[in-house]
Amino acid sequence: MCNEERFNEAEIKGRKKIEDFLTSRGVNEFNFTIDQYCQTDVILTKDDKVYTIEIKDRRKKYENYNTFIVEKSKIDYMAKLYKEGKTSNSYICQIFDNHFYFFSFTKLTRLIEEGIIKEDTILLPKTTIDYNDMTYKKVYFVPKKYAML
Repeated sequence: MCNEERFNEAEIKGRKKIEDFLTSRGVNEFNFTIDQYCQTDVILTKDDKVYTIEIKDRRKKYENYNTFIVEKSKIDYMAKLYKEGKTSNSYICQIFDNHFYFFSFTKLTRLIEEGIIKEDTILLPKTTIDYNDMTYKKVYFVPKKYAML
């Protein structure tokens, strides 16, 4: 299977998981973004407010870590949406099998401003599907305890 096919398969799998999660909690007013390379995957409306969700469907073995990696570029993009008034808040949802960890943009921003979470640069695969090209990325190591479950 080529990398693009693996990417598409992973994208569909993650979207199905979040769809099942949201509908099981009575959240039905949401849409998936059309562009598979968009920095957000879900746009939902609740109480006349708009929220976005970025889905990261991870391998189960990584759930055991005390911190999760959040790319700075994701936070920067969410900040842009927030400042432009396009969202009330954004979330990064890291999924491990059927366990969901939601990280709120507004909470992460506060933790970064307070110096609790610090920026770092690490060598990572360019994408999580294609492990051939490595690149340095700016990231935050976010303690699991700051997630909403």
